[in-house]
Amino acid sequence: MSGLSLDHQALAAKFLLPAISLVSTPSHYIGLSTITRELVQRGHDVTLLLLDRRGTQGMLGNSYTDNVTYPNSMSDAELDEVRYEMSTVMTSFGSMTLMEKFQKMSHLNRIRLHGCFELFADAPTLSRLKDMNFDMILTSPILDTCDTLLAVYLDVPFTVITGTRRTPAFNEDLFGIPMSSALVPFSLFKHLPHNMTFAQRVQNFVNRYVMHTLLEYVIITQPIRQLQTTYGIREDLSPKEVAASAALWLCQTTFALDAARPIAPNWIPIAGFVIPPVQPLTQDLLNFIDGAGEHGFILFTLV
Repeated sequence: MSGLSLDHQALAAKFLLPAISLVSTPSHYIGLSTITRELVQRGHDVTLLLLDRRGTQGMLGNSYTDNVTYPNSMSDAELDEVRYEMSTVMTSFGSMTLMEKFQKMSHLNRIRLHGCFELFADAPTLSRLKDMNFDMILTSPILDTCDTLLAVYLDVPFTVITGTRRTPAFNEDLFGIPMSSALVPFSLFKHLPHNMTFAQRVQNFVNRYVMHTLLEYVIITQPIRQLQTTYGIREDLSPKEVAASAALWLCQTTFALDAARPIAPNWIPIAGFVIPPVQPLTQDLLNFIDGAGEHGFILFTLV
């Protein structure tokens, strides 16, 4: 044993973290970069794939070791317009007609997929990514599966990190897991409780089998299939099969707060991983608490 030595570099894995959607979601990248920062601290390599001028909002410090940036054909004025649209979309939806909402969603869908189409049209960047020989891709699909298609293109296994709310891009139906619509909420916009009334169960059924199906086709199946046929990416797989080929599914939930349900063998709950370690109170807070005596105190916080 004394003659053996382990090369640290030989044990390090190479991870790819794509940030290619034009729609920035800082909260999701806080979660992803919390994981990648721990990977970096343990000696692994993490490469951030970034659409030019997209920004790194939500990314924690020291959460990646390298980055690959690919061109963005949008002008600065167009990007400013996109950011304004995204900041006002929720407030303007309430006053729109059904047709206006559909047109708005179609327009936002094209914006959302801009970075995906830019990437697959950029042969030099794709070639560079192939040459880097990644071991794993990390992704958090919200409304699209572009990262998963990239994993299939590069022939690299991928891990999906999701929240508790099910989305058209990633849910139990992808894996054929039996799921009761009477017990497990499939709400996309409005949260439904686990102890649903009869009317809420009907609404949940419609959400799952009508709304999710329509959204899945418009925002996932149609554009991903277009990319597959245009660039010859595993056309034998459907977009759903692409997403369902995840090696691991890390879900930010716990059975203490979620509905009891069947799970997949690769499903792992990781609730609370973004919560920072407990730190000792500062002396002024300790003095305040001790000074409250038997009367106690009320703490208000915006954190």
